[in-house]
Amino acid sequence: MNNAWNAISAVSTLLAAVVALWLGLRGVWISHKDAARKIGVWITQSYDFNVATDSYSRFVQLHVSNEGDEPVFDANVMVFTGLETKEYAVGPLSAPSPIQVLAPRQQLDFDISTGIQAYDDTWKLMAEVDFVDSRGVRWHRDREGRLSKMRGKAKLIDRKATVQQDISEIGRQANQSDDNLTWLLNPVAVAQAFLNALGDNRAFSEGKYEQWLATEAEGWKSVDWAACRIQWAKLLPTSFVQYPAPRIAQIKLAERRLEGKQVANGSYLLQVKIMTLTLGENGWRIYGIGYPLPPERILLPHISENPQ
Repeated sequence: MNNAWNAISAVSTLLAAVVALWLGLRGVWISHKDAARKIGVWITQSYDFNVATDSYSRFVQLHVSNEGDEPVFDANVMVFTGLETKEYAVGPLSAPSPIQVLAPRQQLDFDISTGIQAYDDTWKLMAEVDFVDSRGVRWHRDREGRLSKMRGKAKLIDRKATVQQDISEIGRQANQSDDNLTWLLNPVAVAQAFLNALGDNRAFSEGKYEQWLATEAEGWKSVDWAACRIQWAKLLPTSFVQYPAPRIAQIKLAERRLEGKQVANGSYLLQVKIMTLTLGENGWRIYGIGYPLPPERILLPHISENPQ
């Protein structure tokens, strides 16, 4: 009889240990998810009246916040815009990619007003974010607000559209017959027009690439165009533009072997050249190609206070 009681006691002790372990693991999981729930991303819009032009200026901000007590790391933000019933990613815009650290009780606000001018349909704006918590777990909050744990390493996957299709579907098209020239507000379209001119023997010989250069950049006067043409004409602009400061855009130029690829599950390190563009009254112009230029080293074109 004692043996039976001992066996029952041992089983009960084992079950109690298993339950305690399960509750402990469940508590850790809930704790981890509760911390991840404190990370939010959203977009706000407002309109300011301009007395000089009797019109409104649209002000759009992207917000990323950490309301928790622990920092999160390697946060990647993605902005989405709607086109009829479809939604398209347009990149992080003016947010750093990635945001290295989002401190506890911190909110970051980014002006994305300039970036969204490149796209035709931006009334429905949304944002997503993925991040790593203090325990090394990567999470994803989608544009519907749903939170999920990410699995797998960052990798390149096939895209369903090319950069050119992105421009024609959701951006202002690089069509030089367009009389209103609104496509010049899309830095990717300007980058593509410049690279097309470099790759076209006739356009290059006629110097048509020169119209896309920022005259404020003195370095263009001493460029070896024959050598640059060999290096640059084979490059393709990636579809996402970043804006490190107002009226400054940066586009990654990648090799053609990466055409049709996109990054999944976080950030992925690629060897690229950076094209820097500046925005003036006549649209975007190319300031330099190579390493990224810090904003304080860039001379912006003058814009009159009361444009006609």
